[in-house]
Amino acid sequence: MGLVRLIGSFLGDRRGPSIEELRKSVPLRSAHASERDCEDGGIELALPLDQFRAYRWVPRGLSPQGEKRFELESVGATVWRLCDGRHTFDAIARQLVSKFGMNRLEAEASLAAFLQLLGKRGLVELKVKKKQ
Repeated sequence: MGLVRLIGSFLGDRRGPSIEELRKSVPLRSAHASERDCEDGGIELALPLDQFRAYRWVPRGLSPQGEKRFELESVGATVWRLCDGRHTFDAIARQLVSKFGMNRLEAEASLAAFLQLLGKRGLVELKVKKKQ
């Protein structure tokens, strides 16, 4: 599956955004996620169970208690920190190239797959400005 089609499926758009739209998109962390730094440079994330799509139809009093935890290693932690609503997909990919020595294509493909995974878990939302 191509990079553009992968992100398109992440966004629910069969056509998917163009590569230019993708590079200008802005990932944003969930306001419901909490984080804790780990000693190894990673991050541990926690998301309340009632934030998962599967539980959104359950009445508040019956919602599951607790949280789902996710552990991100240093590359994932770097991406997470940059998903602040200010950095574009392109800027994050450039950071991966410079900080971790990836080539451009590898950085974009890895970033797209990782953001798709975070999106499916309700941790990140990708804001794409469509061409008019």
